[in-house]
Amino acid sequence: MLVLLPAVGALLFLTGTGVFGALPHEWWDPKGFVVNLASGLTAACVGIPFAVFGVQWIVRKREHEREVEVLRLLVRKNVEEVGRSSFAMLWNLVPGDVRNAFLAISHLGEILKQIKSYDADSSDSGDLQTLRAELHRLLRLTGDYYLGGLVALRSVCEGARHSALRRWEFLSSDLLPRCEFSGVPSGLKEGEIKRISEFLRGNDDVIATLCEYRRRDADTWVDLIVPVSPTLEEGYSVDLEAAGDLTLVAYKALTGLQKYILFMSAVGQAAIDVDADLTGADVNIGEFITDTSAFSG
Repeated sequence: MLVLLPAVGALLFLTGTGVFGALPHEWWDPKGFVVNLASGLTAACVGIPFAVFGVQWIVRKREHEREVEVLRLLVRKNVEEVGRSSFAMLWNLVPGDVRNAFLAISHLGEILKQIKSYDADSSDSGDLQTLRAELHRLLRLTGDYYLGGLVALRSVCEGARHSALRRWEFLSSDLLPRCEFSGVPSGLKEGEIKRISEFLRGNDDVIATLCEYRRRDADTWVDLIVPVSPTLEEGYSVDLEAAGDLTLVAYKALTGLQKYILFMSAVGQAAIDVDADLTGADVNIGEFITDTSAFSG
């Protein structure tokens, strides 16, 4: 009905101006009320539809803007929650932060290389006793200090991981498709989405890997790898099989930390991209050293 009103208004306008169905001027002169009524009706026929359609357009535009605001708020909020749960998963349980733990285990790999290649008859082999002491120091530092709380708090780590995964599933399977359908930029980059999804949905259990590294204490590992010989004259020896076992366990722990660091880097960048607030769980997410070459060869 509203669509027809502009046509009626145009017909009245053309009639009034004499273009169509013109009436004599003498007919209009004594009928001022009719003139006013006709002019008002003409204006109404044209103005009402424009007003109604204009208001509807404004309402629809406002609804779309509100939907955009809500979607962006939900994306930001869920990225915040993923970030906080991810920090709680491991970062805030490691004194001195994860990067130092990574570097210490990497250095442990270098010491294991030297121990495995030790040659008592070579003058370039170094002092096995010194290597043994450094191995013990690094195992104490990484196992007891950096990762010491993981075994006792493993359930906390697992709970944080599941919480992050639930939030991420809602974000990636619900919010991001809605953003795409509505033409709303989420702010998240494809690389960030892929890296976070691979870590949270993957089969690699970083927490279990780190707990396995922590399973044996420093004294046990050192006594297995560089045991004291029965006779004082023979001094120390090297158990290559035990050294190989620790190398494998440490390498798994190192790659687990590497994956976690790269994951946290993606989470931090995602928070920046959507302008999420991670206050209270903030760390310096910048350039990370994630080289695992200490265990190559």
